[in-house]
Amino acid sequence: MKPKHKLTELSIKQAIKKANSIAKTIKISDGGGMYLQIHPNGSQYWRMNCRINGKQITLSFGIWPDVSLTQARMMQEESKGKIGKGINPIEEKREQSRLQSEEMLEKESKEDIQKNTFKKVSLEW
Repeated sequence: MKPKHKLTELSIKQAIKKANSIAKTIKISDGGGMYLQIHPNGSQYWRMNCRINGKQITLSFGIWPDVSLTQARMMQEESKGKIGKGINPIEEKREQSRLQSEEMLEKESKEDIQKNTFKKVSLEW
């Protein structure tokens, strides 16, 4: 069953004004566990609560308005699909970051090896 989307761009702007006036963090729900967390300092974060293997986690989708309501909903659907397949989106993101770091280090070390040939080092010495 698809979640009933409750938010609109207008309702988000109104909630931001309200949060600023009461100087308190508020959460406005869009349905399906996703919400916009609005802080009185002006920051707004897309979040989604869900359970993986019986453990509740909170996923982050980005900062509003950098991530629009439509984009956040697409990220929510994508995350729910992964969770349905037994994939933890947080662990998947960590693994991708780790692999990217390894690739960067490998690339840098290859470049260093190519730069520091015996001939070049001996001429500099």
